[in-house]
Amino acid sequence: MSRSSIDVRRRLTLRGLLATTSLVFIVVTVFSMGATWFWIADLIANLRIQILIAGACLLLINALAREKWLLFPLCLGMAFHCSFCGEFFRSAQIGSAKGTAVRVASINVLTSNSKHRLIIEEIRRLDADVVAVLELSSTLAERLRMELVEKYPHQIIHPLDRSNFGIGLLSRSELTGPDVFELNETIVSISAYTKGFRVIATHPLPPMNQALFKSRNAHLRLLSERINATDDQTKTIVMGDFNLTPWSPHFHRFERRSSLRRATKGNTITPTWYGIDDQFLFGLPLDHVLISSDLDCTGYEVGNDIGSDHRAVMVDVMVR
Repeated sequence: MSRSSIDVRRRLTLRGLLATTSLVFIVVTVFSMGATWFWIADLIANLRIQILIAGACLLLINALAREKWLLFPLCLGMAFHCSFCGEFFRSAQIGSAKGTAVRVASINVLTSNSKHRLIIEEIRRLDADVVAVLELSSTLAERLRMELVEKYPHQIIHPLDRSNFGIGLLSRSELTGPDVFELNETIVSISAYTKGFRVIATHPLPPMNQALFKSRNAHLRLLSERINATDDQTKTIVMGDFNLTPWSPHFHRFERRSSLRRATKGNTITPTWYGIDDQFLFGLPLDHVLISSDLDCTGYEVGNDIGSDHRAVMVDVMVR
């Protein structure tokens, strides 16, 4: 076989590979449009940052290979995904409010995680006024009572050992009007007032099949209704593991229904959950703090490795 024939075959192979991978990108993008209705499409929608990184690489390679016919559909697909991420970047930016301040943190510790010393050290380091502890086991709950009673004398604790839905709320200041409630499932959420702020800790089911997907969405819908049911909707903070990224249509829907917005540090995309170690491409921001329109975010931090698959989220909030 001549050298020219080999070069032609290589070019054809490269063109076929680029066409195939680009087609996969386009099919995935189209399928993600069903995220409102289907759980697999929703899982794909939660991977928009990874999809955008893959799309940017494909766009560059196709441009270098002069496969111009693939550039437009790739650009169109990337623009679609960016339209959801843009909403995230425009969410509650760091402000300069000068009113009453509170620091809150949400930390998913993983029920099976035995590194309780790391968890307690992290809670001390974050130095929040109010801490939501998710996936709280009875063993860890007892240690929190014993070792953090001076720092957090006010605690609402509901541990569970048989599932990943134990929950607790720790506070420096008195927790008034405590409300331990269930929504569509036998999963506890907690609401209380402290320092004039209404704080809610919650943890819906992960959408790993169609039934769980519907359950998570119902949880968020009922929670938004509960938030709006009270006469006073000011100074509200909702935090927890939402099993949802900010670029899912269901996250946008919850923001709209609850009249809350995500507190964040501008355009950060730091994951709070990692599927594999601390590898960015295998991570997602699933843990959030959302605040009402009369509040500003003045500080944001993702915590350290505590032996869980999640990292804590700490937010400083001030009244406008």
